[in-house]
Amino acid sequence: MMIPLHHHPRHQSSWLRWFYQLKNSRNPNRYYFFSVICAIVLSLPFLFVIENASWTRKNSRDMRVYVKPEEITTIAHPSTLHSYSHMLEVVIAIHSHPNNFDERDAIRHMWMHHAIATGKIAVIFCIGKSPERHGSINTRVLKESDEFGDILLEDFIDTYDNLTIKSTLMLKYFHNNDIGTKVIFKVRKNGLVRRKGLLTIYHLQADDDVFVNPTELLRQVRYWSYATDGFQKVMFGHAYNSPPIRLTTIFAPQKKWIMPRWMYPEDLYPTYLSGSGYIIPSSEITCLYEAALETPLVYLEDVFVTGILAETCGIRRQHNEFFLPNKRSPCLLNDSNFILAHGIKLKDKEIIQEILTFGYSEHC
Repeated sequence: MMIPLHHHPRHQSSWLRWFYQLKNSRNPNRYYFFSVICAIVLSLPFLFVIENASWTRKNSRDMRVYVKPEEITTIAHPSTLHSYSHMLEVVIAIHSHPNNFDERDAIRHMWMHHAIATGKIAVIFCIGKSPERHGSINTRVLKESDEFGDILLEDFIDTYDNLTIKSTLMLKYFHNNDIGTKVIFKVRKNGLVRRKGLLTIYHLQADDDVFVNPTELLRQVRYWSYATDGFQKVMFGHAYNSPPIRLTTIFAPQKKWIMPRWMYPEDLYPTYLSGSGYIIPSSEITCLYEAALETPLVYLEDVFVTGILAETCGIRRQHNEFFLPNKRSPCLLNDSNFILAHGIKLKDKEIIQEILTFGYSEHC
């Protein structure tokens, strides 16, 4: 049988000629072994992540494109904010996904009214538009806003990779609307809240979660206000000094924090506060918002807002031991000396339930 000239081993490179000879040898195991090795080597580039698929060089990093500073981007206002007197001290801004109707409803029925009863704390939900095309979710969110008046709905697609845009739109709203509060407490959407010894679970869909202690929050805010002369040039939270993640695998959880050098070329992030929750003094909102409009966007929200923008504004990031972003035993729920804690596992729900019911657990 004649072999076509362009397929003849004599007209191929040396390694292809060797592969051809190996394939036709009397030892097929060597051929199959070599094929497997080749397949593994060729697939390696596809197993590693070097940049976020949602943020590539083609995406604009001009924040003005997304927040439209000259336009009104707010679709629904949290009308309840304007019902407070000038004595409001804290606004807890919970970043919630539009689909999380049950979680928001649980918050309202379990702990939110206790925080509001102080007359010093307001709670709102910061939401964007659902990425679902049929629009039924967005319609339900509008109805929810009309019913409760505690939703800040902004005109952007609400995804994890758009959290930086979400926080900047929150800054825009508070920049344009003077609420008269001392601080904004930005919190991630999932959480547990404890108030006066009563622990309330309002979201336990993930393996771990976040809870906030509004009573301790209010006490600490008053102390910090006195100690820092009215929150002058300072933000509070759990501080980090870490380098960017440049390379990881598609299987690693760190892939969502991958940072390509073209987006952030430095070898170390500026000191930043954990995105699970941090305190923003209202006096610094304007500077942070205006800096965001002039700074190339970095899609990691906590790095961008509390690190890069805060550095630009000369705002000190104060590490505070009452913010616990790492996983902790549920027995910490017995301790009231915290503002925020992260990492309550679902497998510990029996212990959490005991604490919820009795204020303590025999397992602690």
